[in-house]
Amino acid sequence: MIVLICGLSGTGKTTLAENINTLLKFTRINGDEMRKKHNDWDFSHEGRIRQAHRIKAEALLHDDVLIDFICPLKEMRAIINADFIIYMNTKKHSQYKDTDSIFVPPGLPEITLTEWPSTARAILIAEKIKAEKECDCHA
Repeated sequence: MIVLICGLSGTGKTTLAENINTLLKFTRINGDEMRKKHNDWDFSHEGRIRQAHRIKAEALLHDDVLIDFICPLKEMRAIINADFIIYMNTKKHSQYKDTDSIFVPPGLPEITLTEWPSTARAILIAEKIKAEKECDCHA
């Protein structure tokens, strides 16, 4: 199962991912850590697409993956092809105007958060993800 937590920079993606993953113990992939690993800070369209392909390739090496990644374009989300999407809509602007200008919110995420994720909320989301996984909805 692939879970994607997406949204602008500074919306709480990593915080939510860390809290959820204390319960689920999925393999976690962080967009910033992936860029650091590959020493690739190219934010052109091609660089962003390359990043999505890298993350997807890493995700395919594992059974259950939790990805926290801005993932601003529909094209990138199509590459990731997540089974479950959480959209962090906790702020309208970030420090990265170039990313803000191209960010297209996901069409039908399973969950949209408009407030910073609390630990209690993370627990509820983890339970929902676990239920989705157990129902074998995405096999």
